[in-house]
Amino acid sequence: MKSWLEKNKSFLIVYLVLLPIIVFLGLLLCGLINCLLKLHKLDIKIALDYIYLNRNLLYLYLGIGITILFTFIYWTKLITKSKSKYSEDVSDKTFGKARFLTNKEFNKKYKLVKFKNSGKHIGVVINSFEKIKGVFKKRKQIYCNVAADKHVVTIATSGDGKSQGHVIPTLQLFANSKLKPSIFIADVKGELFELSSKHLAENGYNVIVLNLKESDESIYWNPLQLAFENWKKGCELEIQYHDESIKTKTKEIKSYYKYQEEAKKYISDICSTLVPINDGQGKYFDESARDLANGILLAMLYKMRNDKIFDQNRFNLASILPIINNIEKLKNYLSSLPLTHPARNMAGSIIDNAKETTGSILGTLKTALSIFNDSLIKNITSRNEIDFESIVKKPTAIFAIVSHQSIDKHKFASMFISQVYKYLSNYAEKNGGTLKKSFYFILDEFANYPKIDNMTNKISVSRGAGIFWDLILQDISQLESKYGDKDARTILNQCHAQLFIGTEDDITAERYSKRAGTNTKLIKNYSSNVDSSHPSKKTTSFNLFGPSKATYKPNSTSASIQKVDLIPPGDLLVVPLEQGVLFSHKDYAYKVKLLPMWKTDEWQKGSIDIIPRVPLSEEEFEKNHFSNLLEINQNNFTYDNNFVNNESFGKKEIRIKKKEPVVSLDILIERKEDIQDKLTFLQQDENIYSDVQEEIKKLRAELSELNIRIKSF
Repeated sequence: MKSWLEKNKSFLIVYLVLLPIIVFLGLLLCGLINCLLKLHKLDIKIALDYIYLNRNLLYLYLGIGITILFTFIYWTKLITKSKSKYSEDVSDKTFGKARFLTNKEFNKKYKLVKFKNSGKHIGVVINSFEKIKGVFKKRKQIYCNVAADKHVVTIATSGDGKSQGHVIPTLQLFANSKLKPSIFIADVKGELFELSSKHLAENGYNVIVLNLKESDESIYWNPLQLAFENWKKGCELEIQYHDESIKTKTKEIKSYYKYQEEAKKYISDICSTLVPINDGQGKYFDESARDLANGILLAMLYKMRNDKIFDQNRFNLASILPIINNIEKLKNYLSSLPLTHPARNMAGSIIDNAKETTGSILGTLKTALSIFNDSLIKNITSRNEIDFESIVKKPTAIFAIVSHQSIDKHKFASMFISQVYKYLSNYAEKNGGTLKKSFYFILDEFANYPKIDNMTNKISVSRGAGIFWDLILQDISQLESKYGDKDARTILNQCHAQLFIGTEDDITAERYSKRAGTNTKLIKNYSSNVDSSHPSKKTTSFNLFGPSKATYKPNSTSASIQKVDLIPPGDLLVVPLEQGVLFSHKDYAYKVKLLPMWKTDEWQKGSIDIIPRVPLSEEEFEKNHFSNLLEINQNNFTYDNNFVNNESFGKKEIRIKKKEPVVSLDILIERKEDIQDKLTFLQQDENIYSDVQEEIKKLRAELSELNIRIKSF
């Protein structure tokens, strides 16, 4: 009865308010009718006198009103009772006490806001509905619940309405809000940009489009830009550090090496996405290809440092492909560097590899870089227009449009995600630990993107920095196959709001059914057993879902306490459109509504205009953007080990090499350990190919030489 009263509270309040008004109007109507019949005129004063003289009618109307009220209560209880004819709640909770959250509980946990003006309350939209207001019910108001300060996982398949009921409402809510957080949107089809970018722009957002589907409509983004900026600043501070005319060295000048190390980290992250490591026999070639790309990029940076010429247009990923196409020159270049040079340490293994091994490594790297054969991709990534600092300070919406058919281009979206996250987390760390303006990653088809390195760490620590994720998946199996069971579990556990809209995967349905929990029910079974020989009499059974159409009055009943799923797995496979279930961390589930934006009057759709780009010609790229690393006349130069250890490396940046560089014992021992690890890896297979045997032979020879040099210390 208590739950019924709570559910019908608003009706009862309205009824009790209207009841005396209805009674008075009824009495007044009787008085006016009496005037009309007896006096042949309408006079309110006479009618009121009539009411007073016949006030006993008041009790009649009150009786009628009370009768109607209790008739309604009885009818409602009757319906409720008929629905629970085959099952009842019991006080015994042996098999669980799961239930759905009430509206009041849900609104307390997830702030209920007006869609058109959420004020300072923002978050991913997880529930939305329309209320009709006004005396004549002509004014409509949209309300929604938001998952503020929470990571969200959304389970939805194509056609479930996730864009109209979940993503687009979130984008428009952000545009309407006062806080206006910055957003990164992985837009698989480009429809989110087409439908929402105009409204965002009209409400103060700087809209950026990284279009990897129609590359001539994309902003320029050089993935190496942040590495370049940090490296340049570090080198400029390094010059000041060794400038004797500057007597007082600031803390920033003394920390010049930190910027240089940060540049190296950006390069490492980019290469990790560019050349992912796959388990199996090809792992060695993947790792070597990644190291080779990393080493070439480091060589470009150190060339800038040595020449004191910093040209950001010539520092790009597209330059790697022509460099590795001239492998002999590359080997000679790397061989000219001292053993302690970072570029040689990273890529030097290719110098002594057997021809077949080198070919496999180059083949792996060329496959990873093949996307740069696309002139439009080369065009996008050879220049830069993105100002990362403005993303932090101003409302910014970044749409990354990637086609389903262009799987190889997904790695650029992953690369961009990692780079934006790294910049945001570094910025937050330097400014009190959290961003002043929150940032949301809304990633549709998240599991279709290449694996994002350290995703478990990113999602675990980012909430405190004001960085939030909405990961949209078709099913849990997708995530597990991409990240592995352990990491997938960590990612899901960090998402304290999980919105289930629909799936076609049985395992996913079972998982969320189990998460919803079970409750304890008294299940009643009815049966009618008659003579089976009579053609018109049959046995009829009754179950939890009610009797079949052909029923007979039962002559026997039984009841038992059973465990019942709050949400059976089968129900999760057929969730109706515009509905879903929200699973919360350490709380009960809640049945949500997802109002499609196209059904509302508040949907502001449209896209901003994009000016098509003209791709770079091969001649222009070679003239203005290609880093011609191998054509420079490089003198061997020694590299001070103190600089490697982030200390001063002396006043002179370059020294001409006339004899072998001095190498410390620690470096020799480190090289020895590297060779031993590589030999262990190469010798673990039973069948060793000829090129691998040749490499093993060379490694053993180098190991013998190292042992002699180590003993000489």
